[in-house]
Amino acid sequence: MLKRYLRPLSFALVLSLLIWQLTTEAQGVIELDDRLYEIVRLVNIEREKRDIQPLSAENIDLHAAASLRAKEAVESFSHVRPDKSDWITVLEEFDINRSGAAENLGGGKAFSNPARVVKRWMRSTEHKANILNIKYNYIGVGYIEDSSSKFQIYWCLIFANVIPEKTTYDLMHCGE
Repeated sequence: MLKRYLRPLSFALVLSLLIWQLTTEAQGVIELDDRLYEIVRLVNIEREKRDIQPLSAENIDLHAAASLRAKEAVESFSHVRPDKSDWITVLEEFDINRSGAAENLGGGKAFSNPARVVKRWMRSTEHKANILNIKYNYIGVGYIEDSSSKFQIYWCLIFANVIPEKTTYDLMHCGE
């Protein structure tokens, strides 16, 4: 019973930290309060329809990486970053320890709200596969509006199998 109340509280804490972090980012990044929650909720509904574990949104670094990738998409709408490195290098910049990851990018008026974003990606074989991949346990969401750019609206979802960092205690007590 207590677990039922702790998960929403921890999500609210992470969400508060994310909003604080995003509002300190460069101009153009929008606060993701309701949009972030709605994307995560809709993605998890799609997963739960198929008896797949829901994704956790409780990794602030993954959200920061997705936010950076959304910002980069304004300059280079591609899975290649503006510096010509692969998109996955953003995870290294944020020290995200993972065994697998995928990125969904979306842009334009067809991606004007979370329901349209998830609906559109569920119609795409590759994007749907990322959303429903049972290997992933975390999601990060990035969003930016730039009215002077080609698509004006940009979304990035990063899915990852995040591996928790081992603590000294964990290493000392292996196998007990």
